[in-house]
Order: sequence, then structure tokens, then C-alpha cells
Amino acid sequence: MIFHPRGSSADDCALLKARAAGDNFTDIAVRLARPRIAVEQRWHRLRVVPNILKQLEAYGLSARPYPLDGGRHG
Repeated sequence: MIFHPRGSSADDCALLKARAAGDNFTDIAVRLARPRIAVEQRWHRLRVVPNILKQLEAYGLSARPYPLDGGRHG
């Protein structure tokens, strides 16, 4: 997994699903209340992780930010 202190597993999941559905980065950024470039960069980092959606779901989808130590926040 690629943890980011300003991100959450729920946001990462929403980003990946929105891109898979064909949504553009600008629209996704508005929904996530983040800068467009940050959303695009996050997507590029996440998309190369094998089975990332399954990993996010196994980690636990939560709106809470990832912990700085990378531990579970479930």
C-alpha cells in the first residue's frame, strides 16, 4: 500500500473507481475537495499497485486519514 497522511482509504477507493468509470481529474478533485494535480498524482501512484482496490477493501475503507506509521485505522 501507499499511505499518505492527507489521504484516506475511502478517498483512494473513490478516486480509483471514479477514474475507472471515466470521470476526469477535475471533477474528482472537486468531489474530494483536493487540488486537481494532487488527485492526478495520487492516481498515478495508486494505479501501479497490484490489486489495489482489493487491498484497500482488506485494509478497511475509512474516511479517517492514514496513520503516519502506516498501521490499520479501520
